[in-house]
Amino acid sequence: MDDALHVARERVLGDSDLLLEVLRPLLPDLLKIESQFGTKTPPNRLQLASVVWQGLTLRLLSKDAKAAVDLVFDAFLKHVHDQFATFVKVTRDYVHRVVYPDRAQMHRYTVCQLTRASVWPSFLLNAEPLPNDCSVEQMNKSRKPQTMIDVYNLLAERCAICGTRCRYKCRVIPKSQPVWMQRSTPGSGEYISFTSYDHFVEVRFVEARPCANGQRRPAMQLRVYTHFKEVDYVFLDFLASVRKESDYEDCILQLFQRRRAACPAQAAGDFIAHLPLFNLKLKSSWPVDSSIASIFNRTDAQMAALTRSGRYIATRTESGYWRLPCTEEDYTVY
Repeated sequence: MDDALHVARERVLGDSDLLLEVLRPLLPDLLKIESQFGTKTPPNRLQLASVVWQGLTLRLLSKDAKAAVDLVFDAFLKHVHDQFATFVKVTRDYVHRVVYPDRAQMHRYTVCQLTRASVWPSFLLNAEPLPNDCSVEQMNKSRKPQTMIDVYNLLAERCAICGTRCRYKCRVIPKSQPVWMQRSTPGSGEYISFTSYDHFVEVRFVEARPCANGQRRPAMQLRVYTHFKEVDYVFLDFLASVRKESDYEDCILQLFQRRRAACPAQAAGDFIAHLPLFNLKLKSSWPVDSSIASIFNRTDAQMAALTRSGRYIATRTESGYWRLPCTEEDYTVY
């Protein structure tokens, strides 16, 4: 009996066409999923996430299994990419018709097209129902899935900074309220889904800030909107420590070198970035300037060590609870 099972297993694993037919029911079915949109039993995000994860696991069976799964996954991903591209195209028409509604009939037609094109983007990003101007803008500028691992992370609603469900989930509305991430390169901003503003800091990078001794040196300054968040205080602890490191100024200058290479007209002076303090955990094609930690080439353990060290450099407020740097030049409240 064991020999027969072994022979059958080898036959299935060795026949790519047969293997594909065996594995296909275990993989995402585009037609089935799309047929459920708009019905009383819409597709379940977590169930689809489980199916995608199952496919990622099946890829490990053998070389032929990997090829069979990749065939289905590639078609799935291409369809999703096409849907996102169509959504971006229809969005332009929609925005144009809203601003210049010459013909109401054409406007209604564009809204219908927009709703149809938004099926996969809104499902993966768990966005608000369309048409909604805010949702359209956010979905249009949200980070698109590049791999099936990205698709799984979106379906599982994993936070890019936590690596799991966001620990600040209680502060995030049920529908995904994406967070705007602005990197150092002009025009590089994008919305990140299923995370929280509590991970992010707004920082002004300066290429040559005047110092008390008359010199001009690279620096960075925390920008706080209205009130301090916990992560803002952690950043100030980090800043108090990291500016004493030998590579502090070099890391900031490298940012301006990348800006100058990307867009010479906007490279000089200063710029504002909105980034997570710690490294991004999800495996994806993240740029080098996607977090404060990655800009300074620090691991999370090194970031934590610098933060602890900065607490002793910084001073305390009158309440004695939160810590602030010794100089108010390190932050501004607006």
